[in-house]
Amino acid sequence: MTNTSMNKTRVLPAEGLFLLTAFIVAVFFCQLRLPLCDRIVGPEMFQEVASHAGHKPWQYRILIPGIAGLLNHVKLPADESLFAWGKILEVIFTVLTVIAFRLYLFMLLKDRMAAMLLSFSLFFVLPFHIFFPRPYHANYWFDTPGMFFFTLGLVFLHQKRWAAYYPLFLIATFNRETTCFLTVIHLLTSAGRAKPGALAAHCAAQFFIWMAVKILLGKIYIHNPGADGFEWYDGSGLPHYADNLLFFAKPANIPAFLSIMGFLWIPVVLFHKRIGDGFVRRSLWVFFPYFAGMFLVANIYELRIFTDLIPVFLSAFCLILVDLIKHPAPHHAGPPGD
Repeated sequence: MTNTSMNKTRVLPAEGLFLLTAFIVAVFFCQLRLPLCDRIVGPEMFQEVASHAGHKPWQYRILIPGIAGLLNHVKLPADESLFAWGKILEVIFTVLTVIAFRLYLFMLLKDRMAAMLLSFSLFFVLPFHIFFPRPYHANYWFDTPGMFFFTLGLVFLHQKRWAAYYPLFLIATFNRETTCFLTVIHLLTSAGRAKPGALAAHCAAQFFIWMAVKILLGKIYIHNPGADGFEWYDGSGLPHYADNLLFFAKPANIPAFLSIMGFLWIPVVLFHKRIGDGFVRRSLWVFFPYFAGMFLVANIYELRIFTDLIPVFLSAFCLILVDLIKHPAPHHAGPPGD
């Protein structure tokens, strides 16, 4: 038996076990998550968006309801077949997110088994964004797919696989507008490393795609009820930034907000010099423009809005953890500001 055959014999069972475990954990996690989602974002709202009659800005997040609408031609034995397809897609994208995160970690760690095991750390962080914030706030059909697209976008950006990145960026923007922060990460991680002309061209191309999608959706749904463009006001008519200032003005709210990333942002900040990959280290700076954007157009206390950034911070934590295990003594991963 050749070395290649022996390697395949060893890898295939591990791959099968990984995929089975990812599926089982995803199903269990979604069994907990989806009933909570039903309380606010139930079949009626999903049906309205799928039939292109929903309120803006939720109507703009058409990708998953659109896919569910196509799949609904195959009727399921459920009271709400369309919404049932939405739940199935939630499970699928949860599994895909674990797979994409494992791919990202394997690319960074070059260790297949470590990447497999650490990819499940997603399920440690996610409850802090979905279950723990109180009072309870909605989780939407675009949150988990958004995290998947963001994770895969990080992979393609790191590898500069533009032929794969641009179609992903286009499709993902129909799911959620936060794809613009992938462009910010590209700028942060490439400034001073890529040729200025090439960097400017890529950022301009991504901005053009993002704006084209936004304008297209705006024109298609111009007569739908709700706010055009972005959601600058909350349900009471108060500007989001004013409502968010009131939230932070109450000291009792601060611990809940600091729980984002399952508090793992704390060791990431403390041990950032142990992050051995410059791309991962630089990408962390996206938090500040992301926070500023969400402060203006979202309820900052809905921690689900930060799920896109979970792979950014969790990958950094995993690199720190592995480095601490391998090199317990103080270690400096790279030059300052790298």
